[in-house]
Order: sequence, then structure tokens, then C-alpha cells
Amino acid sequence: MILRSLELKSFGRFNDKTFEFRRGMNLVVGANEAGKSTMMASIPAVLFGLRDKQRYQPWGSQQGCQAVLQFESQQRNIRLERDVVTDQVNLFQYDGMYHLMDHFSAQIALSHHPEHYQQYVQLLRALLGISDEPLFRATQFVGQGDFPTTSDEFERFLRTILSGFTQGDSEMVLRSLKDDYDAVTSDNPWSGVTVSPRELEVVHDALQDMAQRQQQSDELLAELEQVRQQIVSLKGELAEDRQQLDEGLNYIAWIQQQWQIEAEVPEPDDDERGEVANADGEDGIASERQQLEQTLRDAGIPVPVPEDLTRLLADADEVRHQMVALQSEMIPFRDRLQKVRHPDWKRPFLFMLLMIVAGQSTYFLLPQWTLGVAILAGFGAVAGWGWFGCRFAKVKKNCQGLQEKIAALEQRRDQEQQRLTALDDEFEAMGIASSAVELVRIQKAFEQHHEALQRLAALMPCEDHQSEPGRAVTASERACAHDEASCSEHLTPEDLPEAKSKLDALEHSIHNREADLLALVRHEAVLLGRLAEGEQDVRHREQLEQRQGVLEQRKQVLHCAIDVLQQSLEEFHSSSLQCFEKRIAKYLRKATQNKYSAIAIEQDFSARLKSRNGQWVALEQLSRGTMDAVCLAIRLGLSHFLTPGKTLPFFLDDALINLDGERLQESVTVLERLSADHQIILFSHDERLHKIAARRRWHVIALSERRSRNVTRNKEGAEDAGQLSFL
Repeated sequence: MILRSLELKSFGRFNDKTFEFRRGMNLVVGANEAGKSTMMASIPAVLFGLRDKQRYQPWGSQQGCQAVLQFESQQRNIRLERDVVTDQVNLFQYDGMYHLMDHFSAQIALSHHPEHYQQYVQLLRALLGISDEPLFRATQFVGQGDFPTTSDEFERFLRTILSGFTQGDSEMVLRSLKDDYDAVTSDNPWSGVTVSPRELEVVHDALQDMAQRQQQSDELLAELEQVRQQIVSLKGELAEDRQQLDEGLNYIAWIQQQWQIEAEVPEPDDDERGEVANADGEDGIASERQQLEQTLRDAGIPVPVPEDLTRLLADADEVRHQMVALQSEMIPFRDRLQKVRHPDWKRPFLFMLLMIVAGQSTYFLLPQWTLGVAILAGFGAVAGWGWFGCRFAKVKKNCQGLQEKIAALEQRRDQEQQRLTALDDEFEAMGIASSAVELVRIQKAFEQHHEALQRLAALMPCEDHQSEPGRAVTASERACAHDEASCSEHLTPEDLPEAKSKLDALEHSIHNREADLLALVRHEAVLLGRLAEGEQDVRHREQLEQRQGVLEQRKQVLHCAIDVLQQSLEEFHSSSLQCFEKRIAKYLRKATQNKYSAIAIEQDFSARLKSRNGQWVALEQLSRGTMDAVCLAIRLGLSHFLTPGKTLPFFLDDALINLDGERLQESVTVLERLSADHQIILFSHDERLHKIAARRRWHVIALSERRSRNVTRNKEGAEDAGQLSFL
């Protein structure tokens, strides 16, 4: 297929200009700024469009920027029109007799990919064999200075041509993937070198340390529970012992007071003793009892004091403290439950969409890699959703565990609430308000008037033995009998030292156990402090577990990507590269006149040529002319490899300007040999090339006025050259 004509309608400096080309060698010659680069830029602009819509629009003109390409082959002719500003495209297909076969018309924007764009891309691929602008420029275009001069430059050129013209250097991508993998983990199956731990290993070690600390925290919790049980037991014992100590001290004070009263009263006769004792005893006891009752009523204590009031107050206080403790235990669990973050399903979904888009792009750009990219996309999607499922199950399990703990605590709290309700009913049955404030006030009043309560309890038995005034003798007798019985039950002065010794021993025991209680409380505070540090570890552990999941997922994705890319490269080197070498060898033999018959491309993109005698020659041993011929053969071989069955035009923009005379002659000879299969179009301002074109009867298009006169002078010869080239 050849480019028959190029029509420029208001494109750059050209307005309604038509340039015709022929088979074989074509030269567009003109001075600098004559429009050669504009002509060359118009070809991909018509095929693929422009991002900068105003770049080639004529100055001061409101017309659209339009250009037309006319391609011709033996079976089909193609006319492609494009308005660069509006991206309106018209593609006409004709048969060999220029009868219209098909017409495609649509607005094809470069930055959008609607349905019409996909149809246009498929048409370009079917008609020209190529639909990607970077690939078109890499194979069919040669710019100034594109020919390498050293073996290193040739290797870079070959690497770019084979693996870097659309998606980037595959080897560079592979190295980048391995670098990313090494940054995640030190477990590198592709390298036997031992490296320092990476982030994944650091996170794993930190989680192991936290697991050990968690085990220690569990042991601390068990120890804390034991300490709290000891504290509760010790507090109960101390409360009972303090009560006994206070009662004993009050009793000793009271009995000593009784001994003193008995010592001060004179010894009356029998009758007077009975009457006086009866009257004085009754009056004193009644007066003291009334004073005590009034004191207790003023303090808010009900009189008479119910027998179970003390027990009920203690039980109510215990229930309230237990409910407060349960509420305190529930608060951290509820906070943790509220802070639980469920995994975001958007990330794996977007990752799956990205894989699908990558697969579609690969299908259009590199169809031979579609299977590998599809496998990679499938693995990536499965890995993404697998990670999401694992994270979701883990978060759900944590939430269920927290909810179960909260439910257990709420059940215990409900039980304590039922106990408190039962106690409130008992308080109301006694005529006492069941509010917490009232109960606390009564309990404090009990503590403040403990001695008065004990004294009142001691006076109550005497009241039971009082009688009416009409039976004074009998009451007196009973009072005397009661006094004698009471005196026989109380301490005697001889028993006082032993009683005090027992009370001192009890007080010493209380002091020792208070010291033990203080030590237990301090130990409890230490354990709580260490457990508070464990709470911070729990939050840090959750963050590390999330980071470990992300790193594990990244490791799997990178490992899969590296494996797929390595397999693709190995497959490319084993099959596609050999086929590509055969295509290059065809053009290499033609460009060097069978001086070199084959080319071998290594995995590092170094190359060797096979000479006539069967020896392989390295690139550094080749002349610059031979290296130029190899470069042209590689470009043409790649074009033939990517577009089998189609021979597209080959464009060179001042690519030979820096060559000396001898090398220029060699390169021109190579191009003429290759022009038997490909149309060659050169854009240059080199007078030497213009003279060579005139001598060898190329088709010449002169852009300057002086060169137009020279072409007119040699018009007949040019026509003959065109006819020979056509044949």
C-alpha cells in the first residue's frame, strides 16, 4: 500500500495544496520553514487526530483545519478526510476501479472513546494494519538523529522498538515490580541474596511481640481478678472486726461507767434499795432512751430501727457499686465496637474495573498479550475480593465477640437491677424511701451515730421488764432479779484486763490487715496501669493487622504480576522474537545484498549478525552504514511483523542530514533496495540528497520556488523515473 496523495486544506501554512506521491523513492525537498515538518505531521494528524487543535490552524482564518490522505493498493483504495478542529472524519473505500464500496463518517475525538471511536479503530486496523499512533511513529517514522551510532545506542534503540513503544520498557517494568516486591518483603524467590527484613517482616515481628504481650495481659487480668477477690474478702473481714472492736470498746466504757455509778450510790436498806433502784432505774433508762431516739430521728434514722435495715443498706450499696463496675466494663467494649471500621468494598471493585480496562486496552493495543493480561486480571480480581472477604469475616468475628461480651455484661447488670428492685420493695415495706440519695444519707447517719445505736440496743432489754405503777412491788422484785441476772452476765473487774488484751490483739490484727489491704490496693493500681498500656497495644495491633493485610495483598499481586510478566517475556523471547528475527533477516539480506543473512537478538537486547561465511559478528564490529541498514531492516521487519500482509509507506524526516558523503551514499543505496517492497518518502533540505534524487530519477516534490523551476526543467525525466518506479 502506498500514499498516493496528500491534500492540505487550511492546514498550517498550506491552503488547498495537493501533493502526489509514487511508488518507490519520493523526496520532499525544501528550505527550513518551508513546510516539510508540517506535511509530515499532517499524516498522523489525519489518521489519529491532534490534542492541540489550534496548532496547525492558519493565522487569521476562521475556516476549519482540514487534510486528506489517499492510499492506494491493488485491491482497494482508501480516502481519509479529517477536520482537525472538529474531529469530523470521513473514510471512503473504493475498489480497484474507484467504485465506492463503503463510507464511514463520525466525529472521532482523541480524548474520548465512544462507540464510533472503536469502530474507527477497527477500520484502521483492518485497512492499514495499525491503529496506535505511538506504534505508527515507532515503526514508520524516522526522525533526525534516530539512527544509533554505537552498540549501546543500538541496544537502547532495539529495546525501545521491541518493548517500549506503547506501554514502556518491559524490562524496566519488571525491575520496578521486583523493586516494589523487595520493598514489601525480604522473601524473594527470584534472588538468593539475603537482605534485611522489610516492612512485612517488621509488621509480622511486631504482631508476634504484641501476641506475647497479650498473653501477659491475660495473665495480668487473672491476677487482677484474684487481687480484687482478696480485697473484697479483706474489706468484709475488716468491717466485721471494726464493728466488734467498736462494740467491745463501747461495752467496756459502759461497764466501767456502771461500776462507777454503783460505787458512788450509798448502800440502802432492803426496802429502800428496792424502791429507789426501781424508780431511778426506770426514770434514767426512759430519759436516756428518749434522748437517743430523738437524736436518731433528727439524723433521719427510723425508730424503732428495723432488724434487717443494716443488712439491706449494705446489700443496696454493694448492688450499686456492682452496677457501676459493670457499666465501666461495658464502656471500653462499646467504644471499640463503635470504632470498628468495616472493609471498603469499593477498593476491590475499582481494582477489578481497572483490571477489566487494562484487559480491554491490551486487547486493542497488544492482542497477542490478551491471554496473559486476562489471567493477571483474573488473579488480581480474585486476590482483591479474597482480601475483602477475609477482612470482612475478621471484622465480623471481632464485632460478634464484642457484642457477646457486652450482652454478658448487660445480663449481669439486669440481674443486679432485679436485686436492687427487690431491695427497694423491702425498703418501701419498712416505710423508707428507696432512692439512692436517701439510702446513702441513712447509711452515713448510721456510721455517724453508731454508738447511739449500740446504746439504744443495750437499753431496749430493760424496757421489756418495766411494769405498771400499780404493781410496784412485783416490778421491783423482777427488776432486782433482772439486775442480778444481768450482773451475773456482764464482766467483772477481774475480767477487765483479759478483755482489754483481746481488744488490743483485735486492733493490732486490724492494723496489720489494713496494711495488707493498702498493699493489695497499690498492687491493683499497678496492674490497672499495665493493663492500660495493653489497651493502647490493642489499638496499635488493629492498625498493624490492617497494614499486614494490605502488605500481604500487595505481595500476592506483585508476585502474580512478576510471574505473568516473566512468563510473557520468556514466551516472547522463545516464539515471537524468533519470528521477528526471521522478518528482520528478510530485509537485512536485501539491505546488505546478502552480506549478512540473519540476526540474533539476545534477552538483554544485544544483537549479532551472521555473515556469509557463517560467523556471527557483534555490533561494535560493524560499520555505521551497516548499522543504519540494520536499523531500517528492524523498523521494516517490525512493521511487517505487526501488520502482516500489508506494506505501509516509510517516512524519514531529515534522518540522513548528519551523514557524511560516503555514508549518505550507502544509506541511499540501502533505501533504494528497500523501496522495492515499501514506498519511501524522504523530507529533507539537504542539497546533496536533492542531487542524488535528480541523478537517480526519484519522484521529487519541491517546496521552494527555485526548486520548483528545477523540477519543471527536468519534468520529462521525472515522469520517466516515476513510471520506472511504478513498474
